Amino acid sequence: LGYPPFYDNDQFVTYQKILSGKITFPRHFDHAAKQLLRKLLNIDQAQRIGSAKNGGDEIKREQWFVVISWTDVIQRKVEPPIKPIITSPGDATNFDSYDECDMKQMPQAARYEVQLFKDF
Repeated sequence: LGYPPFYDNDQFVTYQKILSGKITFPRHFDHAAKQLLRKLLNIDQAQRIGSAKNGGDEIKREQWFVVISWTDVIQRKVEPPIKPIITSPGDATNFDSYDECDMKQMPQAARYEVQLFKDF
């Protein structure tokens, strides 16, 4: 289906791309899609679309969504583009699987690190 906007095979380069905030879009992306993604991925949280009060409404007003009838979505009248096959209430086969992290091998947090999260 494609790659995330800051993807690179090298994890360090991915971090650099995220911090730079520069996005290179595929040629087939239209202007409205590019504008929406730039606004969603804005480094400055105060300027990022959807991060303020009623942010969802702000996003829904974007040009990319102009053809969406949000009333129809709420009333479930819109056919979803993807219908995952679910075999049971706990079915997680539609999610990627990851190796479990062995908590016994995790390094102990330093005292100052624990203090950082004291009131969290």
